[in-house]
Amino acid sequence: MFFQAGHPDYNDMQQFDKHLYVVSCGFQHIDTKDITTSRLNGHGDYHILYLTKGKGNFLINNQECVVEAGTIVFYNYGDSHKYTYYAKDDTCVYWIHFNGDFAKELIIDLIFETSSTIKIGTNSFLCECFENIINELNYKPSMYFKSCCGNLITMLSYIAEIRNDLNQKKCSHADDFAYIISLMNKNEDSHMQVEDYANICHLSKSRFIKNFKQFTGLTPIEYKNQIIIKKAQYLLRSTDLSISEISDLLGFESASYFSTLFKKYVHQPPKAFKQLSINS
Repeated sequence: MFFQAGHPDYNDMQQFDKHLYVVSCGFQHIDTKDITTSRLNGHGDYHILYLTKGKGNFLINNQECVVEAGTIVFYNYGDSHKYTYYAKDDTCVYWIHFNGDFAKELIIDLIFETSSTIKIGTNSFLCECFENIINELNYKPSMYFKSCCGNLITMLSYIAEIRNDLNQKKCSHADDFAYIISLMNKNEDSHMQVEDYANICHLSKSRFIKNFKQFTGLTPIEYKNQIIIKKAQYLLRSTDLSISEISDLLGFESASYFSTLFKKYVHQPPKAFKQLSINS
C-alpha cells in the first residue's frame, strides 16, 4: 500500500485565504489491505476523489454503487458518504478536501450542487493538477496556499468543461437548454414556470425536468434558485439595500421565505452573510 498526502500549515496565516483553501490532498494505492472510510454524518468540507485504477464501493446520496476507474466522485458539503476499496482490486485514487466562503459559490458556478459521479476515463491533466497540489502542500514554497487555490480552480473548471461536453453529447435539446439558461439569468424571466420552459423545448414537463437535469446536473428549480441566490449575494455584498428590499427586488413573496432559501444554499442567513462581507 502506498499513501501520500499533503496538508497546509494553518499557523501560516499570512498565506491563508479563508475564502477558498485546500484542507488536504493526496494519492493512495490500495493493494495489500482493504480500506473503508465512513462519514455517515457528513463532513464539513467539499470532497472530490478520482479513481485512476481498480474500483471502489461507494455510498452516494444514500445509494450504494460500484465506481470504476476513470470516474470522479464529488461529495457535497455535509453529505453522508462511505466508500470501501478492496486490496484485490489494486485501486489507485487521488482525493482532495477543500472549503471556504467562496467554495460554495464556485461549486454553484460549475454546476456541482449535488453529490455525484462523472465518468471521464484516463486523464493525465487531471492527475497533474492533483500532483501539483500535493507537492505544494508537502514542500510549502512561498505563496503555496494561493498556488493550491489556483490549481484547485483549474481542476474544478476542467472537470466542469468535461461534464458539460458529455451532457451536451447526450442531450438532443442542448441548444434549447442553453437558451433556457440564458432566460433564467434575465430579470424578466422571474414569472416563468417549469411548464413554460417545457413548452419552449416542445417537451412534457416531466421529460423536460429529466433532460434538463441531465444537461446541467440540477433540476430547473434548483438551477434557477441558485441564480437568484447568486444575485442576492452580489446585492448583499455591494449595495446598502436592506434584506427586505433585496427580497422584493428578486421577486420573493416575503423576506422570511427569501431568508430561508438563502440559508439553504449558503449555509448562513443573509444578515450574517452581509455582516461577514462588510468585515472581510
